[in-house]
Amino acid sequence: MNKIMYNDNFENEDFIDIELINYGFGCFTTIKLCNKKLFLLKNHFERLKSDSQKIGLKFELSIEEFIKKCYKFVEFNNLKSGAIRFNIIDTGYYCVYRNQTYDFRNFVKIKIASNLRNHTSKLVDVKSNNYLENLLSIKEARKSGFDEVLYFNFNKQICECATANIFLVNKNKIYTPDKKCGLLNGIIRRWILKSDFNVIECNLYRKDLEKAEEVFISNCLRGVMVVSKVDELVFKEGPMYFRLKNYIKSVEKNNLY
Repeated sequence: MNKIMYNDNFENEDFIDIELINYGFGCFTTIKLCNKKLFLLKNHFERLKSDSQKIGLKFELSIEEFIKKCYKFVEFNNLKSGAIRFNIIDTGYYCVYRNQTYDFRNFVKIKIASNLRNHTSKLVDVKSNNYLENLLSIKEARKSGFDEVLYFNFNKQICECATANIFLVNKNKIYTPDKKCGLLNGIIRRWILKSDFNVIECNLYRKDLEKAEEVFISNCLRGVMVVSKVDELVFKEGPMYFRLKNYIKSVEKNNLY
C-alpha cells in the first residue's frame, strides 16, 4: 500500500477520508510522472497558488519547497510512473498517487453532456476538489460507450470536457473556446495558446464543431489527444494534431525539474 503525504508526514491511505476531502473544500493539481521525473512543476505550482488564493486558502510554499515536497513523496513511495495529485486544504496539504492516467487507446470518443456548464460559477476556472459533477458526467458517458463528455454553457457555446480542454481545426487555424465561456484554463492549453501556432480564442457553437476538420483535446497527463467522435459526428487525425503533439513533447522535455 502506498503512503499519502499529509503535511510532511507519511500515513496510510485510510488515515483520512480521502473521498470526503477530494470532493470538498480545497484545490488540487495532478502532475505527470515518468521515469521518476515530474513534468511542468513550475506551471503546476503557479496554478495551485492562484487557485488557492481564489478560494481563500493559505498557500505559503515557495516553488523550491513545492518541488522538494513533490519529490519527497515520489522517493518515499519509490514511484516511477503515473501521476501524483497535490492537494491544498484548509489544514495544509496532502499528496496521493495515481497508478494510471487515462485509458483512451488511440482515439477519444466524446459524448455531449446532458447538463449545461454554468459559465458564471465562481469555481468554473478553479481546479477545485468539487469534482463530482465531472465524474458523474464521465460515468454517464462511459455507459454509452464514450470516453469523455463535452459541456456547453447556457448560451449554447462550447466550454470544455470534464478532464480536458478542446480545440477545433478548420482551414489550418486552431480554435478554442474563450475563457469567458466557462472553462478551466489548463496548463497544456496555456502552452498551446502561447505557441507559434495560429490559435484563436472565441465563442464556438455546435455549427463550428460540425465543420471542423480536426478535433483534439488536451490535459497534463496525456498531452494532446485525437478526438474520433463527438456524439454522431466523426473526425480523423490530421497534420495539426501531429505538429501539436510534437510541440507538447518538446515542452515537457524542456520543463523537467
